[in-house]
Amino acid sequence: MKKVFLSLLLISGLVVFNSSAQIQVGAFGTYNKILGDAGEDAPAGFGGGVDLKYFVTPKFAIGLNAGYIQHSDEQSISIGPISYTLKATQTIIPVTVNADYFFTEEGFRPYVGLGLGLYALGGSAEANGVKVDADSESKFGFAPHLGAQYFFNKTVGLDLNVKYNYILSKDSDIEGSEDLTTFGVNLGLVFQFGGK
Repeated sequence: MKKVFLSLLLISGLVVFNSSAQIQVGAFGTYNKILGDAGEDAPAGFGGGVDLKYFVTPKFAIGLNAGYIQHSDEQSISIGPISYTLKATQTIIPVTVNADYFFTEEGFRPYVGLGLGLYALGGSAEANGVKVDADSESKFGFAPHLGAQYFFNKTVGLDLNVKYNYILSKDSDIEGSEDLTTFGVNLGLVFQFGGK
């Protein structure tokens, strides 16, 4: 714990004392699609999140990303004279540490990157007013991504990126279980501070 605290203190010191460093804070909306067998009949999910980038060099940034994605589905089921509505919800909450490489330093800024972190998975099912929450669990995952930023001025810009999330959620006790993969499109505003 002491090492973690000292590392955070060191990073904070670098951010405070390096006045030429660029810092970006962003907020984004997300369109997300589950891939593979798990996503065959699953509807698209929507959500959003926040992003923080600290530029170690003018073209290389490290940072944090946190989001919330919800996939919801509703079906009417009839068995003979009995009919009911089944509502199912799945949530994915990614929290990742990111590294991004930018190909340019200003204006239109395409980039590639990789995120590593934890994905909290949860959900619920409801039928005839009876709701059952699934046990939530956290799984490790990674997210290669590519995107581009465009700045209207020195402070405000747009960020558009696509992201492939690979979540190591396979359960060896369940036959046919597989890791969860999703494809996301994120669009948001970016606010930039510091720098030249």
